[in-house]
Amino acid sequence: MAKEFDREYNVPLGRAWIYPKQRRSKRAVKLLREFAAKHGKSEQVKISEEVSEQIWENGIRNPPRKIKVRLVKDKNGLVTVNTLESAKTEVEEVKKEEQIIDIKPEIENKEVKELPEEVKPEVTEEVKPEVTEEVKPEVTEEVKPEVTEEVKPEEN
Repeated sequence: MAKEFDREYNVPLGRAWIYPKQRRSKRAVKLLREFAAKHGKSEQVKISEEVSEQIWENGIRNPPRKIKVRLVKDKNGLVTVNTLESAKTEVEEVKKEEQIIDIKPEIENKEVKELPEEVKPEVTEEVKPEVTEEVKPEVTEEVKPEVTEEVKPEEN
């Protein structure tokens, strides 16, 4: 995409607060679109999802008073409104593409050996641990409490 211009703006959206509560975020989007059309000198305006989410994150009643955006106009006249963070990642991607690449990379031509046909492993019997039942000790004698002394009540 050939760029005609790429600029950063701080767009005031405070005029959206003049409108009733239930229309403020809608009006903020319209104000942003009008701002982009005026400064981009084009009627074709596209607002990115990130910018729209920033405006709508506090609901329809509380849009931000101002927002920082980047306007990018291409040769076809389309003005795109992006956030500054998303625009920075695009710039980084362009810089990575512009890095110098070795003209003659050393590639070794190694012969690729074909993998052998799939060998099925031999099925061996699985060793399962033997299940042992817990042996309860047998009670042979009944345990009776031993009485050592008999307590006699005192007579008065």
